[in-house]
Amino acid sequence: MFGDENVTMNKQLPDNIMAGDEDQNGHFISKEKAIFQNLEYSSAKESDSAAMSWINSQKLGDFVMNKMIQGSGDMLTVTNRSNDKVVAHIPTSGGNVGEAVKSGREAKEAWGKMQGHIRARHLYSVTREVQKQGKLLAVMECISTGVAVRECKNVMLANLVQTLYHFTGWAELSPEVKDCQSRGIVAVLLPEVDTLTQIAQQVVPALAAGNCVIVSPSAPLPALLFASLCVTAGLPPGVLSVVVGDKARQVLQCD
Repeated sequence: MFGDENVTMNKQLPDNIMAGDEDQNGHFISKEKAIFQNLEYSSAKESDSAAMSWINSQKLGDFVMNKMIQGSGDMLTVTNRSNDKVVAHIPTSGGNVGEAVKSGREAKEAWGKMQGHIRARHLYSVTREVQKQGKLLAVMECISTGVAVRECKNVMLANLVQTLYHFTGWAELSPEVKDCQSRGIVAVLLPEVDTLTQIAQQVVPALAAGNCVIVSPSAPLPALLFASLCVTAGLPPGVLSVVVGDKARQVLQCD
């Protein structure tokens, strides 16, 4: 799925070929052929190095109060579905669900009573941050789903941005929409293969209506990256939380 880095072309001619030299058959080498014969590949644009750098720089765990919180207990092994390599181990104790609910309760009053156009500003800021980090998101989607990175970049990213802009408009128009009001805290339980677009389709409408959201993803990396970008974009603490693992999901279902 990804291009190899620092790949050098298999040369049949010596290094540093110059225009006007002769090849092995006694033919003169043109300027263009000399350029291409000496050409080396740089790092592939679709390399997973940026995504792996982000994964390795984070202490991955539940995302509560705008920061990662590592728990204890069973470790969830996350693999790159494009090549089946292990990319991360995430603790899944389920013990941070209470903290996520508490932070949501603390944030829901201010977020729910915020004027619609101000909530829309926050969500537009999230959308712009997603656009800035489009390449990173596309590669993370490839790692999570196994879909070709080109399709993630050309199709998924466009659908994600369109979804964000569409539902952010709901926040702008919420005062004019009948029965559009905050319900408090919303739990979003995502399916086995959850794409970034699915995350946005479930999370952003709830945020636009003034709800705080707790996400329980099956594939945690895209959801954790999305939550991290929301923090960078200035989303208030407690508005969006992510809890990882089956235990956390069971707690949310019971509550």
